[in-house]
Parts: sequence; structure tokens; C-alpha cells
Amino acid sequence: MKIELKNIKHFYALSDETNAFSAKLYVNDVLTAECSDTGKGGCMDIHPVKEKEALLAQAEIYAKSLPAIKTEFDFDLEMDLELLVGNLVSADLIEDDFRKTLKKLEVKNIVFGESKKELKYTWFTVGGNKKANITEMLSSPIGKKMLTERIAQLKKEGHQIFNTNIPEELLNNIPKPDNESEKK
Repeated sequence: MKIELKNIKHFYALSDETNAFSAKLYVNDVLTAECSDTGKGGCMDIHPVKEKEALLAQAEIYAKSLPAIKTEFDFDLEMDLELLVGNLVSADLIEDDFRKTLKKLEVKNIVFGESKKELKYTWFTVGGNKKANITEMLSSPIGKKMLTERIAQLKKEGHQIFNTNIPEELLNNIPKPDNESEKK
């Protein structure tokens, strides 16, 4: 069963004990319920849209069949639809934060990491301590070479590169090892 949220609106100023939001719940690509949370703790509101009560009930049963979640305090939380929706909202917040941070950082940095939750970045300097703009680096052969080499090094260390402003062919152009022993 496919359960997803669409039209998620976050209300950061209202979030106190929980994430304040409103969203539409889709089950198997069908609008099934309106979801919201005031951010003050307590239960989340999940109200079925007209004539979708049975589908919402099926989604609730399905959610309860999913594995429990291990908490940071080393106990399990049994899955239910409210917890599933809360996790989808949290994932959307992480993705939203990632997109905003990436947009800001990628102008003058290679943005990398093992996951979107813990971004790292590195840059090149020109003329002293001034950060080089990635677009400007891409406009010169030497800049492209420097980017390619740094990206290869980061990938070799197991990192993902998240930049959207670096061409795919450059991201995948990994230099060949210098000697045969490195190939093995």
C-alpha cells in the first residue's frame, strides 16, 4: 500500500512540542484524508474526505502491520497511521531544510556527505581567501579539472555529491588511478 503526503504546509512558528502542519493524505494515489497538527502536543487530526472512510480504515490497518520503530531511548514504538504521518512530515522537513541549505551553499562549495541530514562542504579559494564560484570554475579547463579531482577524492571516501549546479558528466568523470597497484 502506498501512503504519502502532498501539499504539506509547515507552520514553524506554531511548532512547540510537535511539528505544526497541514497536509493531504493519499493512499494508492487517491486523496483519502486531511491531516493536521497544531504543534502543541497531543493527537494529530486525520479526517477522511467524503466517501473515503473505508480506504482510510485500510490504511490504518496497513500502518499497524509495519515494523515498530526503535527510538533513541532504546525502546520500540508500535507503528500506526499517526506515527507514519508524523514520520512523513519529519522527512519532508529534512528534505525542505536540505533543499534550502543546498541552494545557498552550492554556489561556492562542493556540498557532500553520507546523507542529507549531515551536509559538509568544501571550497576553492582565489586571490587570497575569496571563495571561488562554482559556475566560474566550470568555465575554465583548470577549474573543471580541480573540481573533478576533488569530487573523485570525496567519492572515493564514500561521500555523495549533492550539487545540482555541477554537470552530471563532471560528477561521474572519475580520473583513472596513476599506477596499476591502485586499480586492484
